[in-house]
Amino acid sequence: MEEKSKIVPNTFQNPNVLVDDYMRYLTGNETKCYLVVVRKTLGWLKRRDCISLSQITEKAGIEEGAAREAMKALCRFGLVVKTADNDPLKNYGPEYELELDDMKVSMAALIARHTEKKTQAAKQTSKARAAAESKRIDPLLLTVPPTVEQTPPPTVEQTTQKPLSKAKNYYDDESEIPQENSFAKLAKLYESNMGIITPIMADTLKEIDENFPADWHLPAIKVCVDQNKRTAAYLFGVLQKWKEYGFGWKPTSTKAQQNSQRPQKTNLPQVQDQLKEWLALQGANA
Repeated sequence: MEEKSKIVPNTFQNPNVLVDDYMRYLTGNETKCYLVVVRKTLGWLKRRDCISLSQITEKAGIEEGAAREAMKALCRFGLVVKTADNDPLKNYGPEYELELDDMKVSMAALIARHTEKKTQAAKQTSKARAAAESKRIDPLLLTVPPTVEQTPPPTVEQTTQKPLSKAKNYYDDESEIPQENSFAKLAKLYESNMGIITPIMADTLKEIDENFPADWHLPAIKVCVDQNKRTAAYLFGVLQKWKEYGFGWKPTSTKAQQNSQRPQKTNLPQVQDQLKEWLALQGANA
């Protein structure tokens, strides 16, 4: 009798939003642990389930420390909810459930962490390249100059005391001091004043962070709040106007002034009568 294949479609529900929005910002271990939680809950038609650390490491194929950190991150970003701690009498593990309300997932924190990691990786790459360039030897320096005999200078005893070595700071270069990422600040300002950040809004905020000064972000957000236009597109439009006309620019003419500057409508019958009188006057003079 032939064995049935284990690969059967539609046997394991998985939220589409994982692939559409979350996965690009998650680490490999976090994605594996998220799938284990989905399998243990939705895969068995359960809302929540007790999942031990040993079950996660066995199914995800990662070490206990990596699994523990991944589950903490998933709970911190709101993708997974820990509903109960481990019961020492049963020892089945903590109880977890998936967060089914995407509005409760902290997309801003996920995006900020992802951007900060990319920035740190770029800095490390540039440092490694600079170190490799400094160790590269010029071929011209390999030529051996002719030896010239020189008489050694007379030795003089040094009586001066050697200066004390200065203690090396942890950060020798001020540029290496870790600072909060400008995009992370913008994301926090937007989420606290404007609303939830969606992946499409995140792309617009990245464009804002790359094209406009960071000290313009908060004043522009205040303009959006005052005008009750709480969208990333309106925020981009305000900053674009400031870039063209200067920081804090506002239209000088009001709507009433604009209406007063429009040309007035001409009374056509009155003009025709005046034209006839003028032609008659010209004929009489002739």
